[in-house]
Amino acid sequence: MLFSDKTKKKKCPECNYIAYSPYPIYCPNCKCAFDSSVLVEENEKKEGNFTTSTENSASLFNISIHQSDCSNRKNKISTKKPVFNTLLPPTASEMKKADDLTRNLKINTKKGVIFSNQAYQPNENVGNIAISKSKISDSDHRVRVKAKTKFKADLSQDKIFLGNHGEFMKFMGIITKERQNLFSSNSKYEYFLELGSNLDYIATSILSGELDRMLLAPPKGGAEEICYYLGSPQLLFMIFGNFQDKKAAWLLNQMKVAFHELLQSRDPSILSKIELYKLTQNFEKRVLYMLEEYVKFDDIFSPNTLQSVDDFLRIDYFGLSYQSIGVISSLISSHLEITGLPPIDLDDPDAEENLIELKEALITAKIEAIAANTIANTTLMPHWISVKLGFQRYRFILFSEVKGYYISFLAEGNLELKETKLYGIKRILENLTEKPFIGVLSEFQEKIPSIKSFLQKK
Repeated sequence: MLFSDKTKKKKCPECNYIAYSPYPIYCPNCKCAFDSSVLVEENEKKEGNFTTSTENSASLFNISIHQSDCSNRKNKISTKKPVFNTLLPPTASEMKKADDLTRNLKINTKKGVIFSNQAYQPNENVGNIAISKSKISDSDHRVRVKAKTKFKADLSQDKIFLGNHGEFMKFMGIITKERQNLFSSNSKYEYFLELGSNLDYIATSILSGELDRMLLAPPKGGAEEICYYLGSPQLLFMIFGNFQDKKAAWLLNQMKVAFHELLQSRDPSILSKIELYKLTQNFEKRVLYMLEEYVKFDDIFSPNTLQSVDDFLRIDYFGLSYQSIGVISSLISSHLEITGLPPIDLDDPDAEENLIELKEALITAKIEAIAANTIANTTLMPHWISVKLGFQRYRFILFSEVKGYYISFLAEGNLELKETKLYGIKRILENLTEKPFIGVLSEFQEKIPSIKSFLQKK
C-alpha cells in the first residue's frame, strides 16, 4: 500500500499532523516545529550524504527555534525572515478570507514590481509603451486630412459664390439678335439682356468688332463687377458677376455648346411656348452642372490675366457731357471706321467736314445712350466696354466721372495706359468742371485744340 512505510512519515507532536519525507521544518497546519533530531535522522536514512544537526539546520535558514513554544499554539515561533519568500500552505482562517489561491502567492522580483493581491506598481525606469492603431483617430495630429465640401449651385440666390477666391455670379442669360429672351437665371437682373443687345449692336456696326466685356462699379466707389459676352450668328450669351478671365471664357463656351446642342439647329423665333419651356428647363440643369465644374478649377486656371501686346493707347474720339447733355464731341484720329452711314455728295466742298460731324454726332448719341441706360438700369457706372477686333486687339469705350461731368473715350491699344490720358484731360478741363454747366459752349469749345493736341501724342 502507498505510504505504508512508518519510517517515512512523522507526526506533529502538537496537532498530530502526519508529514511524509522529505519532512518540512514547520508543521503546515499549526506552524509548530517538528522534532529536529528525528527529522535529520530520517533524512540521513533517506539521502545518505545529507549532514544534519539542529544548529546547522537552523543556521542554514537563519532561524531561532524554541522548543518550549511548541506547547502553545497562540505563541508564534520567533524567527528571522528568510532572504526570499517561500510558498506556504494557507491556514484555515486564510483559506476563508482568500477567494483564490493566487492571492496568497507573493514573489518579489525587481524593486517596484510585485505580483500579489496588491495593485500593480510600474517601475519608474520602464518607458511608456506606444500601441499602434489600426485606425487613425481624430486626435492623431500626425495626419492632416483636408476635408472638401461639395459645392451645390442654386440659381434662386441673388449672388452665387464660386470657389474660394471671392468669385460669384449674379446673372446668366441668353438673348437672340432679334431681342428675344431665351434664358434668364435671375429676373432681378434681366435688364442685362436688353443692355447687352444694345451694346452688341454698337460693337458690330459702329465699332466693327465683337462685344467682349463691360466693367461696372458704383459711382461713388466700391467693388467692381464685370459682365462677359460671347456672340454667335443668332445668339448672345452673357454672365455678370466677378470672375477670372480664363474661367469666364470657359463658362461662356460651355453655355454656347450646351444650348446649341439642345436647340438642334432649330430657329428659336419659331419655337412654341412649350418647346421653349422645355428648352430652358433642360438648359438650367446643365447650368447647375457647369457651375459645379467651375468651382473645381480653382487650382487649375491661373488667376493672372493676359498682358496686352500693345505698348500704346490711341484715342480716336473724345466726348464730354453733363447730366446726359452733350458739351464736347470730337474725332481725334482718322482710324475709326463707322459702317451704316448715309451716303455723302463728294462734289460738295464741305462733304468731308459734314462726314466728320455726322460721325461725331452718331458716336456721341450711342455713347450717351449706353452710359444713361447703364446707370439707370444697374445704378452702376460703366468704367469701360471692350470690343474685340482680333487676337489680342481690342477697342474700348472708356468712361470717367469728374464733378458731375462725364468723360468718354473711344480708344484702341493697351488699356493699362488709360490713367495717363484721363489725368491729362482732367487737368485741361479743371477750371471748367468746377462749376455746373449752364449752357455756354464757347468756353468749352476753346479747349478742343488743347485736348486734340494732348490726345494725339503717343
